[in-house]
Parts: sequence; C-alpha cells; structure tokens
Amino acid sequence: QKLRAKLTAAEKGLEQGKIRLEKEEAAVRRAADTIGEIDMKENHGWNTYYQKLVDYKEKHGHIDLPYKYPEDKEIHSLCIWLRRQKAQYQSYCYGEAGTSKPWRITALEKLGIEWNVKASKWPKHYDELLEYKKRFGHCMVPTR
Repeated sequence: QKLRAKLTAAEKGLEQGKIRLEKEEAAVRRAADTIGEIDMKENHGWNTYYQKLVDYKEKHGHIDLPYKYPEDKEIHSLCIWLRRQKAQYQSYCYGEAGTSKPWRITALEKLGIEWNVKASKWPKHYDELLEYKKRFGHCMVPTR
C-alpha cells in the first residue's frame, strides 16, 4: 500500500516535471526564434548565401543543387555552401558538434532542404531499377 502510494507520487512528480520541461523548451524555442529573426536580417556571410539559395529556389522551383557546378562559379559556390550546411547538420545530429544558431536549421527546412539526399532519392532509384528489370529482365544495370 505504502509502496504503491510512493510510486503514484513519483509518477505524478515525473509528469509534472515533464510539463515544466516542455514549457521551458517552448520558451527557449520562442527566444531562439526571436534572436533568429534578428540574426537573419543582418548582412553577413551565412545570410548572403541563404538569400542566394532563396533566389535559386524562386528561379528553379527547388534547392536540389548538384554536388558541384564548375560551369557557373556563383552556383558552384552555392553548392559548396549548401554541402557544408548539410555536413554541419549531420555533425550536429550525431552529437559531434553543437549549434548556437538553430534557427538556421529551421530556415533551411522551410526552404525544403533534404538533409540526407541519398536516403531521399533511394525510393526513386529503386522504382527506376524495378522499371529497368521489367524492361530488360535483370538488374545488371550498366554503369556507363
């Protein structure tokens, strides 16, 4: 009886702690968003490239940039910058690095960034392989 009461009290305390934590996390997110809005208006390197990415999306309808694009130096530098953002995000996700500017992640996600390009393209390539097999009767796709 006493043990059950202690367990119930502990569960209630844990639930109240979760509610407090959720409120605190929401407050931190709101503060970060406010800071992010201010930061995104400043004229510095990251924002310059972000704006170039916004312009690219408006022109092309996507931000699925190639790995490199040596034919155009401007787009090529944007490819390198975007690749660096994805690498930094992966480091952040794996706990190898922190981020002091989480609003940048949100801004890129609002533009439609695919953080893991290989994973996002896998289903499409799989469907293409099934079509190839249907057409040729095997999956020995030539590499060139």
